[in-house]
Amino acid sequence: MAIFKKKIDKRHLQQLTSDIAHELRTPLTNLQGYLEAILDGVWEADNERIHECYVEVIRLNKIVDELQELSLLEDFDFILHKEKFDFRELCLSVIRSFELASQEKNINIKLIVKSDAAILADYNRLKQVLINLISNAIKYSYENGIVIVSYYVKKGNYIIEVTDNGIGIPKEELPLIFERFYRTDKSRSKKTGGTGIGLAITKAIVENHNGSILAKSSDKLGTTFIIKLPRG
Repeated sequence: MAIFKKKIDKRHLQQLTSDIAHELRTPLTNLQGYLEAILDGVWEADNERIHECYVEVIRLNKIVDELQELSLLEDFDFILHKEKFDFRELCLSVIRSFELASQEKNINIKLIVKSDAAILADYNRLKQVLINLISNAIKYSYENGIVIVSYYVKKGNYIIEVTDNGIGIPKEELPLIFERFYRTDKSRSKKTGGTGIGLAITKAIVENHNGSILAKSSDKLGTTFIIKLPRG
């Protein structure tokens, strides 16, 4: 049994290494191409070209930062700092941070609190979850759309739902969206700046709270992420 587990771990490590190499290769290749074109005199080193190089460097940094974050969250020794706070106030502060992004697409973000807003959780980590989910909802919503964040208590659990009426996720891809580097539409994710790690981080945070997260979606009809956290 121990040998079998070791083989599984080795395959997992090989796949992870392959995934990381694949994700880093694209921005590195782009950056190399831009710099070679400048050095060979094909391009002038003007502000536009320098900015393109800068964008690729930022993209690389984002991938590395999110990988480090995910590694920390998946550590067995990771400790949450739980405290009791008002979910409504937390969510409103996150919504305010997306004011400009939502205005650019004329998206209305609505908060519905159906129960006592007090919640026991890690404030900063739950804030990170909301930022990830609301950011995705805005990115993949149509213009003039709506994003709804709902909160209620049911059967001893805190329930948080983030719903949009955007482009949705194909049914066959729903089981895969929480895997690191998985993106339902790679060209679309590249356009919106996604790394394919955000939902993996979100899931890790929720599971560190002994909770669960799932997604319900219909292609081109929107998506709902449902988080369940135990009250204890």
